[in-house]
Amino acid sequence: MIWCLPSGKCDRRLRGHEVGIFSVAYSPDGRTIATGGGGAVKGRQWVHDDAIRLWSEDGEQCRKFGKDLFFVHALAFSPDGRFLLSGSANNAPKAPVADGSCLRLWEVGSGREVRRFGHHSSAVNTIGFSPDGKYVVAGSNGIRADGSVAGAVTIKTSLHKKDDPLPAGETAMTKDQLREYANGGSLRQDVAQSLRTLAQRLDPAKSISVSIKPHDYSSALEYQTIRIWDTSSGQELHLFSHQGWVNSVAFSPDGMQLLSAGKGVILWDAASGEQIVRIGGSETNFTHCAGFSPDGQQIALGTGGRFDVGSPYENCFTRLYSPTGGRELASWNHKYPVTALAFSPDNRFVLAGGEHGELHIWTCSERNC
Repeated sequence: MIWCLPSGKCDRRLRGHEVGIFSVAYSPDGRTIATGGGGAVKGRQWVHDDAIRLWSEDGEQCRKFGKDLFFVHALAFSPDGRFLLSGSANNAPKAPVADGSCLRLWEVGSGREVRRFGHHSSAVNTIGFSPDGKYVVAGSNGIRADGSVAGAVTIKTSLHKKDDPLPAGETAMTKDQLREYANGGSLRQDVAQSLRTLAQRLDPAKSISVSIKPHDYSSALEYQTIRIWDTSSGQELHLFSHQGWVNSVAFSPDGMQLLSAGKGVILWDAASGEQIVRIGGSETNFTHCAGFSPDGQQIALGTGGRFDVGSPYENCFTRLYSPTGGRELASWNHKYPVTALAFSPDNRFVLAGGEHGELHIWTCSERNC
């Protein structure tokens, strides 16, 4: 749907996708819209519509390509509008993408595939061009073809009555011992948090055996990094270690800095790969989206999440920071996680979309904290 501003009325509907649409992008001249197919659950099965479609400014579909893609999570036009970059998943229903080619470059005028960048064991869900179009950047969410998370662990537990004999080779912890183990500082943060939750729920009359088994870490590096390629040659130039899942990447308007967000937020020097500043603390550990203001003087983040299914949401905010030192300028509370945001071209407003469909427009001013 295309909406008119500032009236807020729907101007036209683009009809053609059979089910869910996972990504949209406007061309730089505003005359072409790209949409990426996704899926929806009907009954108990996913129904897929995975191709990319291009639409003219009057709402007519003018091109369709990329039929072999699966869940097009991200689209970005090159600054000159000649090319379209797509990021997609690698867990197709029958088999993973053979060569892991989840980041592809397309010619807008013909729909011809121009280039593939790198190999990916999991979905590419955030992409972008540098302001001059010479480089492309991508981050991955770590969801692999079998549905597991790269770098994840499996925690297996067994409950025992305190006086029961334990199976050979097993040791058990009481409620207090489990809490002490979780807070000992030797575990990954996500694992420690899961064990703290177990300790809260553990019956004082019982003890628990815990087995922590890591998944295959061969692809863990991918979901902890941001990768940059040369657009013309396809050569990989840089790999930045974000050390956590990546949900959003963005170049600064001058191309000098790179922002990565997901489990925490980091601002990088795009040329050297050096970390400039880590933005925020635990409040940015569930960051879904991030971007620079058009003048490069502000960074907006959409945050919110929970550690366990059914537990309350935490840190649901639109947040505004200065890229100089990472100082927080403003924050606005949401009821649910903020999953999409965009600055207005004049830097004055941030449009933020939440997990349950709500939209808010915030004024970019410290006075409105």
